[in-house]
Amino acid sequence: MKALLISAYDAGSHRAWRNGLEKYLDIELHQIVLPPRAWAWRIGTAPWQIKTTFSDLLAESWDVLITTSVLDLATLRGIVPELREIPTIVYWHENQFAYPRDVDAFILMKEVYTLASASVNIFNSNYNRDSLLDGVERFFEKKPDAVDLSLLRDSIKRSEVIPVGIEPLAEAQTERERRVVWNHRWEWDKAPEVFFEAVEVLAERGVDFDLSIHGEAFRTSPDVFSEAQAKFGDRLKHFGYSTRDEYVESLRTAGVVVSSAIHEFQGVAMLEAIEAGARPVAPARLAYPEYIHDEDLYSPGSSESVALAEAIERALGAPYPTYDLSPYHWPTVISQWKEVLARETR
Repeated sequence: MKALLISAYDAGSHRAWRNGLEKYLDIELHQIVLPPRAWAWRIGTAPWQIKTTFSDLLAESWDVLITTSVLDLATLRGIVPELREIPTIVYWHENQFAYPRDVDAFILMKEVYTLASASVNIFNSNYNRDSLLDGVERFFEKKPDAVDLSLLRDSIKRSEVIPVGIEPLAEAQTERERRVVWNHRWEWDKAPEVFFEAVEVLAERGVDFDLSIHGEAFRTSPDVFSEAQAKFGDRLKHFGYSTRDEYVESLRTAGVVVSSAIHEFQGVAMLEAIEAGARPVAPARLAYPEYIHDEDLYSPGSSESVALAEAIERALGAPYPTYDLSPYHWPTVISQWKEVLARETR
């Protein structure tokens, strides 16, 4: 089987996803990868950039095309005739209908057309799929004219849910430190201010703990990170960039891994930390209830930072729970991909 994979905005989980497919799929896989810069521009211009930059590769004969939802598939197939009849799988790392801020209607419609253009759509979580359907229906309720959504509902009904895989670890570390790990993108939608407010509550209560702050930083990150570095420097065991080996070792010895995100469709970072042996603390929203036990989820209440602080304090004093993440291991995930590919290319 000869497949072309296009990752139009190759951010962290997108990169982990395509690297996993490359490693575990026993097929001839060619890739077009665009760097994760200028997201809004990439949404609008990626089809033209791909057509003009990779014309020779696009003109080859392909058994299947695999893209992510960042790519405007309808436009790409419109301007690249060679791709129109190829079975096409669209992988949804996220959807803009569930974005916690207003999104331009034209960007939302690009996702609608991509959804309808795919041979099959694959989502990384049930939350991602369900929030897309809910968002599409709420979006079209605003339209003055009635719209038949049966095609879109059918596309989602025929879709699959296959998570981004994680590498299984042979065994988790048994000796754990009273260390709290935060390991997400340094952006506003991960609500870092809620986390650091919770850290301040813990410090004021005299709780014994240290901190490791990992995650992908950008040219402009929220000021709360530099402020936290100055405020909690005596507790920081790590702050900023780390190699993969350093990161894994940090997870293997951590006591608790925390998310306070308001925008997350799977949470590969949380899954990796749980696999390594850290106890998770996450809000009871988004995709987290799909794999995190109820006792490790917190309800925001009237003050989310206080609720989070209390959840972290409980987790630091609790034994490690049993988590079976085998459905998220790459060997399991790849078997699902093989079934989809065999079905779509026969």
